[in-house]
Amino acid sequence: MHPPGTEPGVCVVKSVLAGLLLRYRVALHPRQPLPLRLKTGLTLEPADGVWVTLQPLLLPGAK
Repeated sequence: MHPPGTEPGVCVVKSVLAGLLLRYRVALHPRQPLPLRLKTGLTLEPADGVWVTLQPLLLPGAK
């Protein structure tokens, strides 16, 4: 039994996400409707999801 948030699969996902965030800028997609419509409940979440684009960062020494 693992404490919540420390299962092996969660660690892999966190590592991949961290790698993406180091290499890309996350921006709202131009077609993303604003303001966001939210579903209410125990937590707030976007009713229709959130559209984003990944824009490569220019890293020093990258070709």
